[in-house]
Amino acid sequence: MQWLRRSRGLPDRPLLVSSITVAEFLAGFEDEARGMAFITRYVPQTVGFKHAKKCAELQRRARKAGRRFGENDAWQLAVAECAGAAIVARDRNAFSHLGNRYERFSGG
Repeated sequence: MQWLRRSRGLPDRPLLVSSITVAEFLAGFEDEARGMAFITRYVPQTVGFKHAKKCAELQRRARKAGRRFGENDAWQLAVAECAGAAIVARDRNAFSHLGNRYERFSGG
């Protein structure tokens, strides 16, 4: 969370948070109100039809390449692709193929 606190104030780099991220984030919080107070500081991104189409496209491409994304990972990728955004995450296996569009979140 320290990384998020430091990065939040960068004007040239708004931090988007998808509804998938919100669900994953809040699942780890015992105090939902405290979690919501933190996560709602970022720019929310809802998931819609264009994201569903992108998600399906990404899964098809991955399948042709002999791999498959986890469902949440595929949705995260779709939201990022539609927004032209990078992904900040802990799961190196899921996102390292993005190269410089992936930033490893180490927490703390």
